[in-house]
Amino acid sequence: AEELQEIEDESGDALNTLSRRVCRTSLERVRGAKSALNGLYARVIRTREELERILDDDEDMFNMYLGEDMGGHLGGSPHVGRTPMTVPEHSVESLNINSPRFDFPNDRKKPGRKKN
Repeated sequence: AEELQEIEDESGDALNTLSRRVCRTSLERVRGAKSALNGLYARVIRTREELERILDDDEDMFNMYLGEDMGGHLGGSPHVGRTPMTVPEHSVESLNINSPRFDFPNDRKKPGRKKN
């Protein structure tokens, strides 16, 4: 946020100077501000893509530690003393109820019963 504010202030000053007087120095300031904005934008895009990749990876999300343990902090690192859990492929925890292939047990058709 602080970096963005600095770039925004510099960009505004550079554009104001350019609008009053077109010269090599003012053009260079605008070019520098544009370059800084493009660099910040590229970092934001990379960060967003990495977050999307992590959020889309079920295994990463499963192994991620997202809170405090019962005793408080784990020495400043969320992974200290923690072993990653693995869920067997066919366990109850591995079921994806949002999958179109998931059948609720009560939804199965039984002979002689009509479903309302």
